Amino acid sequence: MRWAAKLVSTFPESFISKRRLLTSLLPRRCLSRDVNKIKATLYVHWPFCNKLCPYCDFNKYIRRNINEDEMIGGLQTDLEHFIKDYHIGEVKSVYFGGGTPSLAPPYVVSAILETIHKNAFIADSAEITLEANPTTTEESKLRNFKTEGINRVSIGIQALNNKDLKMLGREHTSEQAISCYKKAMELFGGRVSIDFMFGRPKQSVQDWKKELKQICDLGGNHVSLYQLTMKKHTPMERDHRKGRIFLPKDDALAEMYDLSVQMLDEVGLERYEVSNFAKLGHESYHNSAYWNDMDYIGIGPGAHGRLTSTSSNHTIRNRHEFQQIADPKRWMSQVKKKGHGISINRSLNHQENFEEMVLMGLRTRDGLSCKRLREMSGIAPDELMNIESIQELIDADLLQIDSSSMRVTTKGFSVLDSITREVIFAIEPRKT
Repeated sequence: MRWAAKLVSTFPESFISKRRLLTSLLPRRCLSRDVNKIKATLYVHWPFCNKLCPYCDFNKYIRRNINEDEMIGGLQTDLEHFIKDYHIGEVKSVYFGGGTPSLAPPYVVSAILETIHKNAFIADSAEITLEANPTTTEESKLRNFKTEGINRVSIGIQALNNKDLKMLGREHTSEQAISCYKKAMELFGGRVSIDFMFGRPKQSVQDWKKELKQICDLGGNHVSLYQLTMKKHTPMERDHRKGRIFLPKDDALAEMYDLSVQMLDEVGLERYEVSNFAKLGHESYHNSAYWNDMDYIGIGPGAHGRLTSTSSNHTIRNRHEFQQIADPKRWMSQVKKKGHGISINRSLNHQENFEEMVLMGLRTRDGLSCKRLREMSGIAPDELMNIESIQELIDADLLQIDSSSMRVTTKGFSVLDSITREVIFAIEPRKT
């Protein structure tokens, strides 16, 4: 919607507000599905934060003097470029990430959805997720985001220990987090995910067990657990390198993870991906599509995407990698000039694509689909890999391979990184 991008950057706010109201009252022209076009999920990156957390290496910037209307117009323009130029027929889900997308004006959601409705198909039941921090300011906006189209939220609680929250640079307390979570559960009918980190400095297994009990007592439907890792060039990594902070030992980390799987399973939260646990029917569609190598669009500064093109005779499928310009000002400048913010657009060869499918697919309970692999490249795992080199993993009941999938066993999830590395090493070099 390039005209919308020009409109929001040129007309006064009073006019824009009236236009938003008018747009919301108009009937949506929802296009029907086109089976010959690409189906993709959509990731929208809002890169701005009030504060930069010391452990985070995502593409993010302190929010200062942002022209939010111009930014939203740029996102619409970027999205329309993808839908039209890459023949997107259906958007399966939308995920607003960041940065801190809950700091954005809530109408960013309806603006994006309106652009989809005018150019492609999206089901009324499609999962529309917003990442949010549990501060009082953002909590108060949740109802507005729901009105604009959000039907699921992912809340970055990270810890239920105020001392650790302060160390992690978070702006909320555990009390605020629980309050926000309860309000979100009520507003969104239980469609809420909560994020936590374990393996924090000086954290013991008993500390984590106590916190896990609190997490289980919340009665949630979806929990994401991530081990705190030291990302290069972050303040926390620098402090760790200089011996100012100390992380738990590997044995303690393994015990924390195993304890998490056990305790969450006891309250009905089943692990469906190495870091994600859900009750039946509450798995994240958007993230599952990503792990299962489905097509996805990434718009906004620094966003990534993968799309598949098919030859005219439908025999060859090529996977394309897209990456957007990271810096918001440079991204906006290019969107105005070219109608998109893409900085990288290249084809992945079969080996690169297979490696990505392994990295993502083995993270999941269902594993890497052999059918999907054949659809993408016409190659089965036993044709692309030296199976003998990973026979030891199979014999040790860490990895299973059959005609339907390659998957890590329950036992194997504890050493997933090592298994993934061995499987990738087993890939035979091929000409593409």
